[in-house]
Amino acid sequence: MMKSVLIVTSNEDKFKEISMVLNEFSIKAKRINLDFPEHGENIEGVAENKAKEAFRKVKKPLIVEDTGIFFSAYKDFPGGYAKRIYKSLGLTGLIKLLENKSRKAYFQTVICYYDGKRTKTFSGKLHGTIVKKIHTDKFLRQKFPYDRIFIENKYKKPVSLLTLEEKIKISHRAKAAEKFARWLKDSIAEE
Repeated sequence: MMKSVLIVTSNEDKFKEISMVLNEFSIKAKRINLDFPEHGENIEGVAENKAKEAFRKVKKPLIVEDTGIFFSAYKDFPGGYAKRIYKSLGLTGLIKLLENKSRKAYFQTVICYYDGKRTKTFSGKLHGTIVKKIHTDKFLRQKFPYDRIFIENKYKKPVSLLTLEEKIKISHRAKAAEKFARWLKDSIAEE
């Protein structure tokens, strides 16, 4: 019997990535389109706060995710503020911040499960480098802006040019979703 899970996100691309991974574990995903303010000391805290706020609204076990990108040239930056920093500086401004500095970076996703009692988090990372020029190919696969300036260590092209199937094989979000799926399957087996 297929287990199902609610994913609370306003971002359809995030939902697609997570649900494709969950489907590989025979876990059906249903999306609830809600967005919550991001507050917390780090992405784990943000994910936990969003999960608890979402639970208060839907009153059912669910997962939420939060993602940050971290430049090794700066401590915890942009981190969980990636969306706000992008909106304020743009990709050009972000690239400029790395002039004459290390271009190494990583994405980190935290998926938080909350059922009203239990809080459980699952993390995934993707390491790579920030390019010197924004990739502007008109055939970009999806809408994550940082993917246009980030190249994973094993690839020669920005993440934005990977197919969804290619991205899921390496993705920080997919790694966190896989950890969640394995935990959920084990939890079901114990019931």
